[in-house]
Amino acid sequence: MVYLRRQESILPVEPRRNNNILATIELPLILCNSFEKFYRVEMEDATNPEQIQDNFQLEVNYAYLDHNKNNRNEFFLIDIVSFECIDNFLSQLEKDIEVIRQVI
Repeated sequence: MVYLRRQESILPVEPRRNNNILATIELPLILCNSFEKFYRVEMEDATNPEQIQDNFQLEVNYAYLDHNKNNRNEFFLIDIVSFECIDNFLSQLEKDIEVIRQVI
Protein backbone atom coordinates (compact mmCIF):
# COMPACT_ATOMS: atom_id res chain seq x y z
CA MET A 1 0.00 0.00 0.00
CA VAL A 2 2.66 2.46 1.00
CA TYR A 3 4.93 1.51 -1.88
CA LEU A 4 2.21 1.96 -4.51
CA ARG A 5 0.73 5.12 -3.02
CA ARG A 6 0.41 8.00 -5.47
CA GLN A 7 1.16 5.71 -8.41
CA GLU A 8 -0.97 5.62 -11.52
CA SER A 9 -3.85 3.19 -11.51
CA ILE A 10 -3.33 -0.22 -13.06
CA LEU A 11 -6.65 0.34 -14.83
CA PRO A 12 -6.48 2.43 -17.98
CA VAL A 13 -8.31 5.73 -17.82
CA GLU A 14 -10.66 5.83 -20.76
CA PRO A 15 -11.08 9.22 -22.38
CA ARG A 16 -14.67 10.37 -22.07
CA ARG A 17 -16.44 13.39 -23.35
CA ASN A 18 -17.06 15.97 -20.67
CA ASN A 19 -14.84 14.19 -18.15
CA ASN A 20 -15.67 16.04 -14.91
CA ILE A 21 -13.37 14.26 -12.46
CA LEU A 22 -12.89 16.60 -9.51
CA ALA A 23 -10.65 14.39 -7.39
CA THR A 24 -9.38 10.88 -6.94
CA ILE A 25 -9.70 8.94 -3.71
CA GLU A 26 -7.21 6.23 -2.78
CA LEU A 27 -9.25 3.74 -0.83
CA PRO A 28 -7.66 0.55 0.49
CA LEU A 29 -10.23 -2.20 0.13
CA ILE A 30 -10.35 -5.97 0.40
CA LEU A 31 -13.33 -7.48 -1.40
CA CYS A 32 -14.28 -10.99 -0.22
CA ASN A 33 -16.71 -13.34 -1.90
CA SER A 34 -18.48 -13.80 1.48
CA PHE A 35 -18.01 -13.58 5.24
CA GLU A 36 -18.94 -17.24 5.66
CA LYS A 37 -15.61 -18.05 7.35
CA PHE A 38 -15.01 -14.68 9.05
CA TYR A 39 -15.37 -14.53 12.83
CA ARG A 40 -14.71 -11.91 15.47
CA VAL A 41 -13.85 -12.13 19.13
CA GLU A 42 -13.55 -9.61 21.93
CA MET A 43 -9.93 -8.93 22.90
CA GLU A 44 -10.71 -9.46 26.59
CA ASP A 45 -12.69 -12.68 26.07
CA ALA A 46 -11.86 -14.72 22.98
CA THR A 47 -14.02 -17.68 24.04
CA ASN A 48 -17.16 -16.68 22.10
CA PRO A 49 -16.40 -16.19 18.39
CA GLU A 50 -19.24 -14.57 16.43
CA GLN A 51 -19.65 -14.79 12.70
CA ILE A 52 -19.19 -11.45 10.94
CA GLN A 53 -22.24 -10.37 8.95
CA ASP A 54 -21.41 -6.77 7.97
CA ASN A 55 -18.60 -4.89 6.28
CA PHE A 56 -15.92 -3.72 8.68
CA GLN A 57 -12.65 -1.83 8.88
CA LEU A 58 -9.29 -3.35 9.71
CA GLU A 59 -6.78 -1.17 11.55
CA VAL A 60 -3.21 -1.55 10.32
CA ASN A 61 -0.16 0.08 11.85
CA TYR A 62 2.54 -0.19 9.22
CA ALA A 63 6.24 0.26 10.04
CA TYR A 64 8.81 0.60 7.26
CA LEU A 65 11.98 2.36 6.12
CA ASP A 66 11.49 5.30 3.76
CA HIS A 67 13.74 6.10 0.78
CA ASN A 68 16.22 7.81 3.12
CA LYS A 69 16.35 4.75 5.43
CA ASN A 70 14.42 6.57 8.16
CA ASN A 71 11.97 4.62 10.31
CA ARG A 72 8.38 5.47 9.46
CA ASN A 73 5.13 4.37 11.06
CA GLU A 74 1.73 4.91 9.45
CA PHE A 75 -1.82 4.09 10.42
CA PHE A 76 -4.33 2.76 7.88
CA LEU A 77 -7.93 1.69 7.90
CA ILE A 78 -8.70 -0.94 5.29
CA ASP A 79 -12.32 -1.59 4.37
CA ILE A 80 -13.19 -5.28 4.34
CA VAL A 81 -16.26 -5.76 2.17
CA SER A 82 -18.25 -8.85 1.33
CA PHE A 83 -19.44 -9.06 -2.26
CA GLU A 84 -22.90 -9.68 -0.81
CA CYS A 85 -22.70 -6.28 0.93
CA ILE A 86 -21.04 -4.27 -1.85
CA ASP A 87 -24.21 -2.30 -2.58
CA ASN A 88 -24.37 -1.09 1.03
CA PHE A 89 -20.70 -0.13 0.91
CA LEU A 90 -21.08 1.83 -2.33
CA SER A 91 -24.20 3.56 -1.05
CA GLN A 92 -22.37 4.69 2.10
CA LEU A 93 -19.39 5.80 0.02
CA GLU A 94 -21.67 7.94 -2.15
CA LYS A 95 -23.12 9.57 0.98
CA ASP A 96 -19.63 10.27 2.31
CA ILE A 97 -18.58 11.78 -1.02
CA GLU A 98 -21.62 14.06 -1.00
CA VAL A 99 -20.73 15.29 2.51
CA ILE A 100 -17.14 15.97 1.40
CA ARG A 101 -18.40 17.78 -1.70
CA GLN A 102 -20.52 20.09 0.46
CA VAL A 103 -17.59 20.85 2.75
CA ILE A 104 -15.20 21.76 -0.06
